[in-house]
Amino acid sequence: MESSKLTKEQMADALCEVRKAHRLVYEYQVRMMDLVRFIGWKIDMTRTPTISKRFSNLPKSKLFEDMWAWDFIYTYQMEYDFGEKEIGDYVCHISVLQIVDTGYFDIPFESHEIRKHPEKFSKEIESASKLFFYLNRRQNGTQSKCLDNRASIFDDNKYMCKDFEKEVKEFKEYNEKELLYSFPLERFLDKESTSEALQEFADYCQKEVDVLLTIQK
Repeated sequence: MESSKLTKEQMADALCEVRKAHRLVYEYQVRMMDLVRFIGWKIDMTRTPTISKRFSNLPKSKLFEDMWAWDFIYTYQMEYDFGEKEIGDYVCHISVLQIVDTGYFDIPFESHEIRKHPEKFSKEIESASKLFFYLNRRQNGTQSKCLDNRASIFDDNKYMCKDFEKEVKEFKEYNEKELLYSFPLERFLDKESTSEALQEFADYCQKEVDVLLTIQK
């Protein structure tokens, strides 16, 4: 442990900011949970979503040397997996990823070790907070060959960066497609703006992968 260069008063002020940050994150996550529940209802995905921590590992039972402080921060990148639903001739698997900060993904890097140095991330003002929608589409009666690949997508700066918008990945050998679509989080300001964003997503799904999502009124 290095010697602190802060005075006692400066440390007290810094800890006050930490307390403010934790309370702000709480309010943020309350809003995110409400938003995800609303999205699930709007797109008629009735299953309660499964939650997966992304970006870093779950905390361990002991404080090992190889742990990151990120391991204790659940909400930095969190997946809400709504599971599968038959839509027309297809089975669709839909999940939503919350990305609090694209800063890590907005810079070139050669090693994940840079996660230990957030001061090297893109500046906060130059980064973004986003919602990333993942849809896997396959024929009824078939098993997905690509669904487990989404973990690598969620760790790829091509897709997780501030500027990524949308893409369809086709796997002809499996008759399977992945549709990726992201929004700046500020698009989800209220029920009306959220409904508009989801309709935009649904229109893209219908156009690009022939999936007609039901958007509840």
